[in-house]
Amino acid sequence: MFTVALLAQKGGVGKTTLACSLAVQATLAGANAVVIDTDPMAHAWGWSQKRAKKQGKDSPPVAAADSPERLREAMGTAREEGCDWVFIDTQAGVSELPTAAAAAADLLLIPCFPSEAIMDSMASTVKLARIARKPAFFVVNRGRSKAINDDCLAALVNSYGLPATNAHIPMRMPIVDAGDAGLALSEVPSRDPAIVNAQEALQALWQWLETQKESARAAA
Repeated sequence: MFTVALLAQKGGVGKTTLACSLAVQATLAGANAVVIDTDPMAHAWGWSQKRAKKQGKDSPPVAAADSPERLREAMGTAREEGCDWVFIDTQAGVSELPTAAAAAADLLLIPCFPSEAIMDSMASTVKLARIARKPAFFVVNRGRSKAINDDCLAALVNSYGLPATNAHIPMRMPIVDAGDAGLALSEVPSRDPAIVNAQEALQALWQWLETQKESARAAA
């Protein structure tokens, strides 16, 4: 079982959308995946309910965990059920639940996008990642042009000393609308080149995560 926690002090960076999209990507790849929703706003849980009602899909499952104890229970259940992947969606801010999620994870993804406020807010998230002593990577989510995204990542890497992933996920309204319908990025029915490019970026991120998992397994 490989666990990825999505962390960011700042809200609105798309942690839930990315967690759910990656879990669906894992399912499409033939793996067993679960999302653990530790955010009091319960957006991932709400997404799963819309998914069941509007799409008739019950995979990937979403488990709610409103305390570190419940998170440990959900992790234990996932392990007992033979899950290959766990994606932990965390709340904004740095509190006991994001701290517990970081401690439980094998890898930390820190979503960000080109914004001075977002970039300035990363210090506490990076501090949490360092305390957890887990591999941590910035990932551009809700990005803009490649040049702007690259500049954003370069600034973050230089400022905080953490590496970045190889994918930029753009912000597009059809992706938001898909979430409201219980779909994930890879399931958005669109031929819009911008959406297709976003789907390809998600696939690249998924393949990168698979490589990280294999590397961790080889090093164990």
